Amino acid sequence: MKLFSFIATQHLWPKAGKKLRVCFWDVDSSFDAMKTKISTLADMLVTNLPLSFQWKEGNQFIPCAGSLSGYDVRVSLKADPARLAPEDVATSFFAVIGRMGRLDSRKATVNLPFSLAASNDFVKSRVLHEFCHVLGCLHEYQQGRCDSSFDGEKIKEIEKLSEAQYEAKYLRIADSSMGAKAFSKFDPDSIMMYRFASWMFQGDPPASPCLRTTDVTKLSGDDERGLAAAYGPAADKSVPKSIEGFVTIANKLRDRSTMLRFKADMLRQNTSAVEFSALKKIASLETKANEVETELAGYDLKPETIAAVKRGIELLPR
Repeated sequence: MKLFSFIATQHLWPKAGKKLRVCFWDVDSSFDAMKTKISTLADMLVTNLPLSFQWKEGNQFIPCAGSLSGYDVRVSLKADPARLAPEDVATSFFAVIGRMGRLDSRKATVNLPFSLAASNDFVKSRVLHEFCHVLGCLHEYQQGRCDSSFDGEKIKEIEKLSEAQYEAKYLRIADSSMGAKAFSKFDPDSIMMYRFASWMFQGDPPASPCLRTTDVTKLSGDDERGLAAAYGPAADKSVPKSIEGFVTIANKLRDRSTMLRFKADMLRQNTSAVEFSALKKIASLETKANEVETELAGYDLKPETIAAVKRGIELLPR
């Protein structure tokens, strides 16, 4: 199963049709256009998931009022320190990870202090990034892949960070209470990557895999597959709906088994003697196998069920 490369597995939201209630602290109508942009972008993340965001009651965006526990996500569009924790920087963009935000002591669990001059690309980048945090995703670069290439002393000096703040913001996350876990290879195109200037890295020129000079403005393929794998599909696919569905899965498993056997056979041969057509066959079967694995992740099949399917493969019509 392929998730976001780095995700807080202990802080995913419930998956059974959960509707996350979102409120805004800024109620002036001058913020309505930005609220519409934010809700439209964030809804893109949950289009095919079994959870959704509730932005409005009637025709009005939900204001933050009364008990904070009445809201799953609380958004601030101003740089207001009173809505944040003492250690937070009010002008920065951030979001509390996953369902940790539900009971967080901050008044605002998502901080989006956009200026009037913010470009559409910047708004898109920040909203998708922060609401992926809301869904439980962690910074891609905090797998630890880039720890040794950051220029820590310069970053701390320019950003006025303590050692603890620097470690929390830039270095590898190892907090077991979040279930922080890497599931796939480092993805430099993930929406969970920041734009990092070259001065933030050692070397001249720097050669860090985390160096990005532009904002990421869309989810990568791994990001999209990650959300689907982490939360499951929107429709109920807990079991195949018919014997035809069962046969389809079994046949696809056979395709995967064939691919593995074929590849093993090829590797036992002298690679230089393998014809180009055979190599194309391997690539084609590997692609199909990856597609099968992604699809099967959408079914909540018990291990013993999958084992039974595999045992029954040879009994199915060829």
